[in-house]
Amino acid sequence: MQDMRFSRYSGWARKGVSLLAAAAFAACGILDTEVENPNVVVQEDVEKPAAASALVGGALLFVTEGMGQLAAAHATVSDEATWRGSFDVIGAFDRGELQHNDNLYSTAGYTELTQGRWLADESVRILTEHDANGDLSDRSLLATAYWLAGLAKTTGAEVFEAFAKSDRRDAGGVVDRNSLFDEGIGDLGQAVSVAQSASADGLATAAMAYQARATTEDSRIGFEINSRREIVIENHIIQQSSDLRQSCWPGGDACSTDGIQLMDPIDDIQDPALQREAWTFLGSFIYPDFVGVSARELRLILAEAALAGGDMNTFATHINAVRGLEASLTAFDAGNPAH
Repeated sequence: MQDMRFSRYSGWARKGVSLLAAAAFAACGILDTEVENPNVVVQEDVEKPAAASALVGGALLFVTEGMGQLAAAHATVSDEATWRGSFDVIGAFDRGELQHNDNLYSTAGYTELTQGRWLADESVRILTEHDANGDLSDRSLLATAYWLAGLAKTTGAEVFEAFAKSDRRDAGGVVDRNSLFDEGIGDLGQAVSVAQSASADGLATAAMAYQARATTEDSRIGFEINSRREIVIENHIIQQSSDLRQSCWPGGDACSTDGIQLMDPIDDIQDPALQREAWTFLGSFIYPDFVGVSARELRLILAEAALAGGDMNTFATHINAVRGLEASLTAFDAGNPAH
């Protein structure tokens, strides 16, 4: 009886399902997936002038996330940070093993950066059309899109031996690094031109873009040093805690001493710029600012070029411009043997 009842119930259920399916197919068509979903964003929505800021914000998210991943890798490969945790792919970088093409930091950074590159280029394409039609209310958005595209391309050329420029699902070929550099430099030039024509300071636009990131995404290098503590700043720069997992600084929980180890070569005091920047970085936890380029770095590049050419006066000019950023430092004197 149980078998009969089950069999009769099953037959009724099958008939009901068949009727429902027939009704559904009659109404929608076989395998029709078209539904009304107010949350769906389609291409035509993205290309509306009102979506300009959101489009550029998406490019910002991917580019900065990729750069944060890669910064964590660079710091470990260099003498800036040391691996102390259990994450062996970071240990491989710390040991100088750069041949692995499946290292999480490089693969994750590549994925984010390539997505950011595409979205930045897409933003440039769409916003350029809006600008030509007079529909772009804030031209600094176009400058920012150019800036992000240039940043993604120049970073990709600096970091990776192979970089592909794909378009959505269409695979792209590997781009020559020199060509990628040239294209990125061209985008950065466009960013400057558009920003100037819009009476917007290019560096101010970049700074605002970085500030926007602090409301959207953390920084991978901040996470790995200040939260997970998989890597740590090198001991010759900042003293490490007894467990070798943290930097010593007044706001730390493992050692609150002033851990600045790097001394100024002229005044023989703790490097004031390092102290300020390091304490700001350590205190920002997983949301530290990411500096793409600084006046300090550019001055040092010019100083090195002058020194290589034997031009000590120009070298001193740029070195003192850097030292002048800190009120407490003595100027460099090329004629002083002690300097």
